[in-house]
Amino acid sequence: MEVTRIGPAAQVAESASIYRLPREVLLHALSYVDEPSGLAALSITTKSMLAAATDSVLFLHWLWKYRQPSGMALPIAACKRRGDVMLQLLKMGVSATARTGVGSTPLRLAVDHNLLEVVKYLWIERGNDVRRYVKASIKALLSAASSGHAECLQLLLTPPSPAWLHANSRGSWEEEEEFEGKFPLALAAESAHVEAVRVLLLHRASCAAISDVEDLSILHYACSGIDQDMMRARIVRMLLEVPEGVPDFREPGNGAFPLHLAAESGFTLCVEELCRAGSRAVNEKDFGAHTPFQLAGLYGNSQVQEVLLRYGADPNCRSDDDD
Repeated sequence: MEVTRIGPAAQVAESASIYRLPREVLLHALSYVDEPSGLAALSITTKSMLAAATDSVLFLHWLWKYRQPSGMALPIAACKRRGDVMLQLLKMGVSATARTGVGSTPLRLAVDHNLLEVVKYLWIERGNDVRRYVKASIKALLSAASSGHAECLQLLLTPPSPAWLHANSRGSWEEEEEFEGKFPLALAAESAHVEAVRVLLLHRASCAAISDVEDLSILHYACSGIDQDMMRARIVRMLLEVPEGVPDFREPGNGAFPLHLAAESGFTLCVEELCRAGSRAVNEKDFGAHTPFQLAGLYGNSQVQEVLLRYGADPNCRSDDDD
C-alpha cells in the first residue's frame, strides 16, 4: 500500500492506527510529512506503535530531521542496541560530533552500548572530525574502561590515535563526578574487568602514575569492590607481573594496604596472590590497629585467615579492640 502526502503527522499516524495498517505504512507516511505537527496529540495506541517502531531507520530519520533540536534519534537506536540503524543515520547526515538529546556524543553512545562497528566508523572513517574533540574522546575512553568494553578500548587506543588520547588520560573531578578523576586502569581494575586491564597494560598504562596522582595504588582498586574474587585475582596477578613494578603502600585515609582490603572483603584468591608475591603487610596494622588476619576474622572470612596463616600471619597479634 502506498501512502503519499495526505496530511499532518498526527492525522497520518492516527489513521494508520485506527485502520491497523502495518507499521511500515505508518513509518512511510511519517517520512513524507513536511512538518511534525501534533505528536503530543497522538493517542496512547499510536504512541505505542511508534515506540515499537523505533528500531526503524525511517522513523528515526524522520525524528531527527523534523524534531530538532530534540536529538533523540541516535540515543533511541543506541538503547535498542541497533548499531546498524546508528550507522545509517550517521551516513544520512546526523552529526558525528554534536551532543545528542541525552547530552552524549555519538561516540560516547556507541562505547556505552558496546556497538563496536559504530565506534569503528566514527573513530576511523570519521576520525578527522571526531578526534578533534579531545574531552569527548577521553570521556569515551574512560567509559570503555569503566564498562569493560575491551574491544572498544583497543580500538580507541590503537595508533594512529592522537598523542593526547593514551592509556594514562584521566577524568576531572572538578568538571564532572562521573569518573571521579580516575585513570582508565583504575576504573577497569576497580570494576574487575580483566580484558580491559589487559588491553590497557598492553598500551603501557602506568601503574605508578595512578599512585603519584591519587595517593592510592592500582592494587587498592583491584582489591576493593563487591565480589568477583577470581577476576580480581587475575588482575592482581597481571599487575604484579608488570616490569616497572607496582607500588604497595598504605592508603592515606585509613592506613590500609591492599592486603587489608582483600582480607576484609573476603577475597581469598587475591590474598593468596598478594602473599605469594611477598606483600609486606601480612602483620602490618592499619590506622584502626587491625592486621589483615584480624580484619578477616571480624568479617567472618575464615578461609582468608587460613591463607594468611600459611604466609606467616600472627594470630596472637592484638588490636586496640582487644584492650
